[in-house]
Amino acid sequence: MTGPAPLRILHLTDSLGVGGLERVVVTLAGQLATRGHDVTVAAEPGGALWAELPDGVTRTLAPLRRGATDRLRHALWLVRVVRSGEFDVVHAHQRGVALLARLARTGLRTRVVEHVHNVFPATAAARLVSFRGDVLVACGDAVAAMLVRDFGRSSARVTTVPNAVPDTGSGRDRTLPVTTGRRPTVLAVGRLSPQKDPLRFIDAVAELNHGMQAVDAIWIGEGELLEECRRQVRERDVPGLRFPGPSDDVPGRLAEADLVLLTSRWEGLPLVLLEAAAMGRAAVVPDVGGCGEAVEDGVTGLVYDVDADAATIAATVGKVLDPDTLTGMGASARTRYLGRYILGVHVDRVEEVYRRVLAR
Repeated sequence: MTGPAPLRILHLTDSLGVGGLERVVVTLAGQLATRGHDVTVAAEPGGALWAELPDGVTRTLAPLRRGATDRLRHALWLVRVVRSGEFDVVHAHQRGVALLARLARTGLRTRVVEHVHNVFPATAAARLVSFRGDVLVACGDAVAAMLVRDFGRSSARVTTVPNAVPDTGSGRDRTLPVTTGRRPTVLAVGRLSPQKDPLRFIDAVAELNHGMQAVDAIWIGEGELLEECRRQVRERDVPGLRFPGPSDDVPGRLAEADLVLLTSRWEGLPLVLLEAAAMGRAAVVPDVGGCGEAVEDGVTGLVYDVDADAATIAATVGKVLDPDTLTGMGASARTRYLGRYILGVHVDRVEEVYRRVLAR
């Protein structure tokens, strides 16, 4: 007996710079290729994650968009690619390219799967043009609810496929550094942007180290606020806090940390929370997007109000810095990861979406 025929899949995204969405594209494309599908990734050149695509994935460079003429050239290129007849499924990962792909595939058997990785404000213009794929894949329950409640998309078109990450904690020493006599280490991973609000992270660490409980803290990532964050640390003399820039070894950084702290203003379902859980690390997160799905309040970490000030965030972190608490929450986090966020299950569900949308 033979299995289902392999599919021709185009993953379409803006770029392959370092970011959670981009890592989903690279990981999913590689996994689908290992299962025998004919997988192509199309994005603009120059992103660091191009190098992480496995050899079994075809690479297609999209035209750069630097002005009106370039955007028109990019749109015409995208239409030609979608209408080439070379793909059964176009898996789009941003709203703009998803809308163009949906319009371009009119009259073809090709179907557009639109992957929604974040929460967005539902303005009148956004409701008109956003999320028009043949089927919408939400990275978590909060994103799915947004699509139906705020954007009016039919629940029949929305499928929740939670983000997933490889089990980097398997076979690795997951001992918490704090249990060896070190002071607690708090880690953040993400782009240094207003969305992630690293300035609030600095404020919270300052609150901890200027009177609550001394911690070491590190933020891994790059972005437009990197130099501003470094400047503030210097000028305010915040002890124990570093912004070293990006790293290609997030599991290694997690192994050196005791706790993950997010200070984001909005989110989808952050991969770092799943990576932290795989490593047996607790997390303190804002109640926004899918953070409360990845972190069970009081069990695998703590959840605070998204509008909380730095003192409140610091006090919340202080509640879990005891080594026994961190150890128990970390163990529960890994159990939660193994039950919900295994990569193989994620790929199975994406394949099911493809088959179902093509069967229509």
